[in-house]
Amino acid sequence: MPYIPFQNYFPKIAERETRCVIHTELAEGDLPVGEYAFMELFCDECDCRRAVINVMNIESDNPLVATISYAWGTRSFYVRWLRRDIPEVIDEMMSTHLMRPNYQSEYAEEVLAMFKEMIEIDPDYEKRIRRHYSMFRKKMKGKRIGIS
Repeated sequence: MPYIPFQNYFPKIAERETRCVIHTELAEGDLPVGEYAFMELFCDECDCRRAVINVMNIESDNPLVATISYAWGTRSFYVRWLRRDIPEVIDEMMSTHLMRPNYQSEYAEEVLAMFKEMIEIDPDYEKRIRRHYSMFRKKMKGKRIGIS
């Protein structure tokens, strides 16, 4: 499934609302000091209630740090969506995880933990991702035929 950057269709909103984190020397972990952008991508074919988050070190020559899958559908949603109950597949779809075989840097696990913490402590961030997803889905309606 192709994932399209939210910013491709909503550049002004993405510029204002993309989550950025400034990682300083005082922060814990091995992640290099720098500014990290959590870029949202969404599937342009189906309603999978999932975002792919590309975490970019915007000050680096090799900016991609991690590719994260973040989903918010319920178990019953994914059973209906897949048209079958495959527990191990649904468990993975519902989890927030690093997407393999996508590139993951040596800092990917640390960035994944940072993302999970942001989602947990900031309900507005989670709502923003879902709102962006809804905007994106409305934009895609009628552009492609896919699973709904």
